[in-house]
Amino acid sequence: MSDTICDFEEAAVANHEAKATSLANRLDNMQIELDELIERHEADKAVYEIISDGEQWTPQAKSRNVPAALAKKVAAMKKAVA
Repeated sequence: MSDTICDFEEAAVANHEAKATSLANRLDNMQIELDELIERHEADKAVYEIISDGEQWTPQAKSRNVPAALAKKVAAMKKAVA
């Protein structure tokens, strides 16, 4: 959405009315879709709470564990490029 907002602002400043209107419509559609996704997510959390005996869903942090061999390989690539 942020890219589309920037594009809209650029079109508005450049006085490209047709492009700005098109981008405004796209933003409206994106907002509708976002609202629907948020509503669905809230419903999914409610179902999770029911099936997990009252436990509330919380996002899990992704593990950043990288195997040592891969870390060495990436470090070597970075060194070669630098």
